[in-house]
Amino acid sequence: MPIFEELVRLVHRGPLRVIYAYKDPNGGAPAFEFLNGLDAAAKARYMLRFVKMGNEGRLRGTDFHPWDDSKNKGAKGLGAFKDIASKTRIPSFAEGEQGVLVLTHGFGGKKEDDIDTRQVNEAIRIRQDYHNRKTELLKTHPRSTTSACGRKR
Repeated sequence: MPIFEELVRLVHRGPLRVIYAYKDPNGGAPAFEFLNGLDAAAKARYMLRFVKMGNEGRLRGTDFHPWDDSKNKGAKGLGAFKDIASKTRIPSFAEGEQGVLVLTHGFGGKKEDDIDTRQVNEAIRIRQDYHNRKTELLKTHPRSTTSACGRKR
């Protein structure tokens, strides 16, 4: 099994960006679990956003919002796909390679200008766990020619 399969699950591979969902140590993917709990219309809107991000490389502000440290310490480098109709968000972070995003988890009940600190902290925790596990896997697979997200080095 390539090492990246222990860390992430593919969501969409486009020409400009590849989007993965983080996998926890037990193999669960919180972002997929969240998506599976949404109604079909909300799930379809998110999938369209993932495809558009992969194919075009960016989304308008109503579909994706980058987070920063000004309101939430440690949130720099995180952002969230958003679905206004369902009032839900799926945070993500950029993986070291250009064009790779990793979805962390999902949450609902979002008010437009308010980000629940617990959700920010969960995204930060997942990002840190991902990087810690990636570092350990790379130590045990030093000759790997495939990066932690499956792109050739």
